[in-house]
Amino acid sequence: MRRAATAIVVMLAWAMPAFADTLTPGDYRWLKTNLNVAADNLVIAALTDAQREKLHQMIGNRRGKSDDNRLAIGQYLAQTVSDSFAATLRQSEQ
Repeated sequence: MRRAATAIVVMLAWAMPAFADTLTPGDYRWLKTNLNVAADNLVIAALTDAQREKLHQMIGNRRGKSDDNRLAIGQYLAQTVSDSFAATLRQSEQ
């Protein structure tokens, strides 16, 4: 049973796309603290490498805790997710 579980974990890890995570532990802490978005959130998982890089830069530039900073990053995440969802819908229509 343990071998089967290990094999499944290895297969899943192999099947998942590899990406260089540009989000740092500090970025994840900021997201959790300020937006209540955990590292394993589907929104974060759906980001492309370029989107992760942009998010990293935005967090780095806006480390303060003002509402404007949180709002700007929250809007970026919402727009990114809605754009991705819209693209998925367009693809499914074709």
